Amino acid sequence: MTETEIKDLIKKVTVKIEVSIGDKIEKGTGVLLQQNEKTYVLTVHHCIYGKEKPFHNTQVDNITLTLEQNICSNNVKLIAINTFKENIVLLEIENLALKDVKYLCLDRVYDEKKYFIRGYPNALNGEPHNFTANCNDSDIETIGFCITLNSLTDDTSGESAKNYMSGLSGSGVFFSENNQLYLVGLVNSLGNENGVFNRINCLKLIDLHYTEINITNFYTINEISSKLKEINKTISYEVCKEY
Repeated sequence: MTETEIKDLIKKVTVKIEVSIGDKIEKGTGVLLQQNEKTYVLTVHHCIYGKEKPFHNTQVDNITLTLEQNICSNNVKLIAINTFKENIVLLEIENLALKDVKYLCLDRVYDEKKYFIRGYPNALNGEPHNFTANCNDSDIETIGFCITLNSLTDDTSGESAKNYMSGLSGSGVFFSENNQLYLVGLVNSLGNENGVFNRINCLKLIDLHYTEINITNFYTINEISSKLKEINKTISYEVCKEY
């Protein structure tokens, strides 16, 4: 799978989120997830409820979801809000019946992979933007992990970085291997509130284990590792047969 193909697939599943409650406006990003003829948008808690307690009493009518025009010409109709441990939110929307948009969810992150992110950072006036990132975080026992973005804006420290991140939160963190796209987490916050923007904290998808919604394309990293080993064995065997 080429880098262009990866970005095209991620573009199809990236959603712009805006929450309006009184004079408060929260902006963020989400990822489309299709399951059993139902469609959801996966995002982080503060994109829907805000960062400070008491959290917003956000209702369906407060949320506007928008896909890019070449994917869907109208705003998406939201049906229900499912929240998990103040980490991840799963928004149920009207079924979009998306075709050719397939990826697998992992409950852990691989280090030393090239990751792809697409979101709606405020610094770009809400326009979508693609990023690539690296992950050297080998701590697999926690709910979060840290990535380093490979591309930066002109001013991404201090308050400017916070403003930038407020729209990128909720963006999916993807990688590709053997022509398969994987989602391993969601962008959540700056690595350092007063530091450099390119360090980003992300949330793993572990909380999907606790949902009553049956996520059929959700795998543990051990299952995927075994699958990748079998694929590599098969490729090696086929190469050997040629000689």
